[in-house]
Amino acid sequence: MKRNRWGQQTRQDNVECGRDIILDAARACYAEKGVTATKLDDIARKAHISRRTVYRYFPNKHAIVQEVVDEQALVFFTRMQSYLKDKDECFPALIKSIILYVVTYGPRVPGHTMLMSSINTGETGMKFITSPKIFGYWEIVLRGPFENARLNGEINHDISLQEIIAWTARVIFSFIQFPVEKKRLARVIDRFVVTAIESGTSKNL
Repeated sequence: MKRNRWGQQTRQDNVECGRDIILDAARACYAEKGVTATKLDDIARKAHISRRTVYRYFPNKHAIVQEVVDEQALVFFTRMQSYLKDKDECFPALIKSIILYVVTYGPRVPGHTMLMSSINTGETGMKFITSPKIFGYWEIVLRGPFENARLNGEINHDISLQEIIAWTARVIFSFIQFPVEKKRLARVIDRFVVTAIESGTSKNL
């Protein structure tokens, strides 16, 4: 059955409804042909609207990709928080657990698989790393443990939470793109991530 277009003669009264329709169409296009190959015209056709209507809700294609990335990240961060809630680890060990969890389970989540596959990383990779929303999700997960670790002398005093978040995100992205065996990954994290975060005091505990 042919679906009526809502972009030429009518507007969606609810702005969020219009945005959701476009985002649903974008996700469908990304699943079918990849993020990079998807054009605004493809999304418009899938949503049964004109290209001009898309611009009422999003300034460009990159804004749509970023919105999809941010939404998928929120879903994954919610899962990760559930995974971490019962863990009682020092901060460096927590960072190790997070990296192992995201690298191991991230590729198994359908939305992450779609966005982080090799054909899509050119469009999505840096959006996962530099998004202010995703940075905010990291802060929600790590702010409390980080401040406690500072008070307890577990981590180097000259390392900021922002630096840890940025480095952790890049390490995760690198190992998702270039996977290694889990035991080797754990060893690399111990040598080059945990050691960099730990304070001299905590290393001697």
